[in-house]
Amino acid sequence: MAHEAYKQALQTASAEMVKLLAERSDIDKQISKLAPAIEYLSKLCTDLPAEPPMPSELDLGLADAIRLAFKTAIPASLTPTEVRDKLREQGFHLDKYANEMPPIHNTILRLLKKGEIEEDVPRREGKCYKWVNGHGLNNKLLSVDLSREIC
Repeated sequence: MAHEAYKQALQTASAEMVKLLAERSDIDKQISKLAPAIEYLSKLCTDLPAEPPMPSELDLGLADAIRLAFKTAIPASLTPTEVRDKLREQGFHLDKYANEMPPIHNTILRLLKKGEIEEDVPRREGKCYKWVNGHGLNNKLLSVDLSREIC
């Protein structure tokens, strides 16, 4: 009997994980659309005392910002230059880097090695990369075979 309870708990947890990952994906897309709008609108509202925080100021590091750029581009692929442009659109401040492309290239290579992105068909502009849906731990959790026996 306990075995069936564990199986039911696993199914419930997996279903909840799928729901939460879908919500997170939607929220990431909304953030990437709102960030540039907030930045542009805040420039028009000069009488406001302080600008709202941008994603780069809310614990969003370069790697997370690049992940977000790839996720919002699904199913399209991006060149490193297009990633830089997406980061700017998202409101990520690249001005702290003397040369912004090397950290972007290095981060893309790390994401590629981790399997979070994959190389796509090259374009005239150079190599292209695209997000791998359901990467990493989330993918492992979602791919659990619920029909197999536990124990």
